[in-house]
Amino acid sequence: AGAAAPAEPGVEVELSQLSKPDPLRRTVTADSVASSVDTPHGRTASQKPLIQRQDTSSQGAVPRKHQGGCFGGCGGPEGACDMRGGVYQWSRQFLLLLRRDSVKWVREIPVKGLDFISISIIAAVLGLVKRGDNVNLQGALASVYISYMFLGVLSAVWGVQLISKDLRLSQREAGSSVSSSALFLSVTGLNSCVDVLLRCLMFTVLYHPIVGLKMPWADFFNGTFGVGWSCSGLGYLAGAALPENTSQVFAVAVTFLMGGVLNGVSPTLASIRDAGNNVYLWLMSPSYNRWAAQAMVIKEYEHSGEANKLVEKLELTVQLGYPENGFLAGILFLYVSGAVFRLIALFAYHRRMRG
Repeated sequence: AGAAAPAEPGVEVELSQLSKPDPLRRTVTADSVASSVDTPHGRTASQKPLIQRQDTSSQGAVPRKHQGGCFGGCGGPEGACDMRGGVYQWSRQFLLLLRRDSVKWVREIPVKGLDFISISIIAAVLGLVKRGDNVNLQGALASVYISYMFLGVLSAVWGVQLISKDLRLSQREAGSSVSSSALFLSVTGLNSCVDVLLRCLMFTVLYHPIVGLKMPWADFFNGTFGVGWSCSGLGYLAGAALPENTSQVFAVAVTFLMGGVLNGVSPTLASIRDAGNNVYLWLMSPSYNRWAAQAMVIKEYEHSGEANKLVEKLELTVQLGYPENGFLAGILFLYVSGAVFRLIALFAYHRRMRG
């Protein structure tokens, strides 16, 4: 019972292998240390660079494959892998930036509340002033264009402030390999889908019933959001392409010129065509208020009573110069112009980040 238990065969083999000297094991001596120090560039074998330059053939450098079997850990050709990896990296950056901007928006709710209160006060005051003018199509035209002029100027100013506020921070982030397009789309996308939408909502909720427009509220909101969309895009463009000390002045000047002067209200489009002033008509073609007023007056005409339909038709086509089927053209101009302004602003923003 006191005898030791016999060892298992596997254990004996392992112990015997450990007891044998390893012929490949190197013993560190003074000669070996001296030979390792004496390298061609005065650097020991343990001090090799982390990234070694690969020998290339005449056809160019061959990038190293990852363990996944392809370039960049993807399963397809090299170009497809690079593209998919770039799209994934851009999407990840965009979502992170969008999340950060959402948190910042929530923290700025008190300031946003002041903006919403100010736009509501402007809507209420303008509605009370223009309420007595809404007796015919010309009165409705005056009520629409004056409100859109104020809304356009404010939307452009808010757009410039949005781009200029974090411009230096965005330049530093773009210098740290953050995509400039992701930076631009995250901040402008959130602003367009939330701020511009809520401001137009607050404006129309008060202005439409106070003035007493005959068109449905949804049609009036459609035109109002189109004005905010177009003018905020102009503000993004001014903030991205111009210096900070001149961008806001430029945005205010252009939106006021297009909304208050080149609007087709005074003089009307009919009187300008009768005078043969084609230059004036050409100058009014890029005006947001010229197309917004046309769309809203046509909707007001469509929802007017049948008793004065003939009189209002003559007023619409002969006195004001608007076609009966011109609503879609006016609305499309607002949304397409806003998209074009944003696209040009994206390229200007990218160049500014690189500079």
